[in-house]
Amino acid sequence: MQETNALTTAGANLRALVDIPGAPGWVDMLVLILGLIFATIIINLIITLIGNLISSFKPHKRTVISLVVVVFHVLMWLIFITVCMTVIGVDFVPLLACLGVGGISLGIALKDSIASLMAGITLIVGEVFVIGDVINVAGVEGEVEEITIRYTKLLAGGERIYVPNLSIVNSIVVLKKSVRLPKAQA
Repeated sequence: MQETNALTTAGANLRALVDIPGAPGWVDMLVLILGLIFATIIINLIITLIGNLISSFKPHKRTVISLVVVVFHVLMWLIFITVCMTVIGVDFVPLLACLGVGGISLGIALKDSIASLMAGITLIVGEVFVIGDVINVAGVEGEVEEITIRYTKLLAGGERIYVPNLSIVNSIVVLKKSVRLPKAQA
């Protein structure tokens, strides 16, 4: 109940910012639309700046950073939509409750996909192996050609083998040859 009152008060404060005393309703709506356009431009500018920063990182780190940018972009839009709904006067507390229940259901349904995603982030950030290394994992040996969020691509005898990152994290990885380490240490 406390949260509902706080959200209602916040919504009233935001509506007061847009409300121009004595102006017709269409002026208030015009101010809201102009605010939305301005916010859209700012969000896209921030995303573009972050995208430009990504290009300076190593290729194998760009994947994780790109994922962070996408999550940031989605969060910015969710905040933006929430503010717009509040200004318009929509009570979104019941909607948030439904989204919470739906999120739990979705999380349970996508448990393996989320685990694979986290395994990919672990492999990329942890740099267990890098592109060019020769590894043996899950009974497969090959040169690492690509590491993505969901799978690692190995090249073995002219064949491309896609190994899910979750199975890599859950098994023993033997580093046969490393491009980072001298031959004596690999």
